[in-house]
Amino acid sequence: MRGIFCFSFLGLALAMAGCATHDNFPQPPPNAPAPAASAANDKRITTNPSFDAVARVLSVSESPGLEGFLKVEFQIQNTTQSVQSVGYRINWTDRNGAPVDIASPVPPMTLMPGETAPVVALAPSPVATDFRASFFRVNR
Repeated sequence: MRGIFCFSFLGLALAMAGCATHDNFPQPPPNAPAPAASAANDKRITTNPSFDAVARVLSVSESPGLEGFLKVEFQIQNTTQSVQSVGYRINWTDRNGAPVDIASPVPPMTLMPGETAPVVALAPSPVATDFRASFFRVNR
C-alpha cells in the first residue's frame, strides 16, 4: 500500500510540474530588424483584381542592405489549389518622392498551390529611400 501511495504522489508531483508556467519564449537580439508588417494597409503596395483572385501579399519588411541600399522583402502566397504565375514591379523614390530609377521588368515567378515565397528587392542607389510595388497575375 505504501508503494502505491509513493507512486501516486510521484505521479501527482510530475503532473503539477508540467503545469507550471515558464517564460521560455526566445527574445529577439537587440539589433534585430523590425518584424515584417502586414501588407494589407500599406499604401505603397498595389495589386489588381486578377492578382487578388489567386494570391496575396502577406507581409513586407524593410532593412538596410549593402552599403546603405534599401532592401525590401515581401512574402507572397498562392491562395489557390493550382499553379499560378505572378509578376511585380518596384518603383524606387528618393526622400522627396521623386523617381530614382525606371523600373526594370522582372521575370514572372511561379507559385505552386498554397506556396508562400519571398520577393526580395534591393534599391538601385542609396538615394532611393522608399518604394512603390505593384503585383499582378501573369496570364499563361
